[in-house]
Amino acid sequence: MSRLRIPHCYQLRVCCLQVTGPPANVQRAEEALAAKVRDLELDKEDRLLKSHELKVEVKPDYHPKLIGTNILISYILTVMSSQTTIPN
Repeated sequence: MSRLRIPHCYQLRVCCLQVTGPPANVQRAEEALAAKVRDLELDKEDRLLKSHELKVEVKPDYHPKLIGTNILISYILTVMSSQTTIPN
């Protein structure tokens, strides 16, 4: 059995966790923590890449042509993995 010591909230500026226990358990805990940190970093990068926003003003005359059969909007959503908001 391993023990993980995490600093209190007021000590969070410390970037060190202490894991104690048998060497095999400590090794597994270290690997699990490293994997979790990698996942968190990937999520952080993904959120950063998805945080870009672009607003395009289009004349109301073109709204029906853009929305039309919804093919253009569907293409943008699926291929670009983006979100599109169309005002009423």
